[in-house]
Amino acid sequence: MNTDRIHTSTTYGFSLVELMVALALSLFLAAGVMKIYVNNKVSQEVQQVAGEMVDNQRSALEFISRDLRDAGFTNVPGLAIIDSTLSAEGANDSSDTIAINKQSATDCLGVGTEDDSGIATNTYFVNNGRLMCRGVKTVQPIADGVESMQILYGEDTDAITPGGIRTANRYVGKDDVINFGNVVSVRISILFRSSRPIVATAQEETYNLLDATPITVNNNIAAIAVADLDRFRRQVITSTISFRNNL
Repeated sequence: MNTDRIHTSTTYGFSLVELMVALALSLFLAAGVMKIYVNNKVSQEVQQVAGEMVDNQRSALEFISRDLRDAGFTNVPGLAIIDSTLSAEGANDSSDTIAINKQSATDCLGVGTEDDSGIATNTYFVNNGRLMCRGVKTVQPIADGVESMQILYGEDTDAITPGGIRTANRYVGKDDVINFGNVVSVRISILFRSSRPIVATAQEETYNLLDATPITVNNNIAAIAVADLDRFRRQVITSTISFRNNL
């Protein structure tokens, strides 16, 4: 007599506790991945904005420095490097304006100067957060994120020594220059601002630009609503440019 054996198997599922533990671990891992993604995105944005600021700084200083260094090479007698009639000292610490004369086939915007006897007068000023250049015919922005530009003129008031190198013995604002023929260098200070608010923790910051009244952001930060805090990144760049023809 054969006896058939009945085999039975038992299938085990997950208990409620195990499901809850697995779900908690999954949420923890998802949160970690999300945090890494957000941090990477913020870091990438900060780097992008910082790169934009560097590009704006380079453009602004390159244009002005090139004009000042090239301005002295001319065969036009009596052509002043600094056009004192177009340059201006900003009222109430507003941005200064500098106008540079130089002999060149084109102005700062690439427009030909044939109709102006080959003389380019490039005027640099700040307007609505941009550094602008006005050439012989048109005006265009050359750098974004510019909040303020302050300028001092290096004047050599000592007696001229034939064949000697002239150096500035004082730096003054445009209105205090005694003789623009004795200006041998220019000191420029520009306050740049990021295109977007990227500062994680807003702080009270003060920026000094030459002889102008210091600029303070988030003044009395404790009294400012969180939504009104200034979270833009700023940087002051100062450069002194000597004229190449200061003999």
